[in-house]
Amino acid sequence: MTASASAKQITAEVFEAMPDEAGTSSELIHGEIVRTPYPEWIHGYVVANLIGLLGRAVDRSVGAVYARCGFILARNPDTVLGPDLTIRHGPAPAPRDDSEYWTEEVPEIDFEVVSKFDLAETLEEKIHLYLEAGVK
Repeated sequence: MTASASAKQITAEVFEAMPDEAGTSSELIHGEIVRTPYPEWIHGYVVANLIGLLGRAVDRSVGAVYARCGFILARNPDTVLGPDLTIRHGPAPAPRDDSEYWTEEVPEIDFEVVSKFDLAETLEEKIHLYLEAGVK
């Protein structure tokens, strides 16, 4: 899923300010918006169960489990992905009042639950982007 030369690339900040499109989930890959339909119910069921299992398994003093958070994995062109689940080392951050919407801190582990709408090409590209950014 590479951006075409004719497509206008946008930044993470412009992407953040854009309105959501009904019935879709969006990510930014190489400055290009990639939209997919909302996943089916079984996808949500699997994610919810993984959250429960991992949430109990991860010691909160050494790590935290997150669901569908945006991570800026690259700049120029920008890439913002929102994995289904993420584990980051260190305690969960305290709530803040600043305007930071997504983080540029690379997570340690990301989980993507495959949905019937996911294309193999897009999943392979996302795996490559995660590894390139330093996700383990």
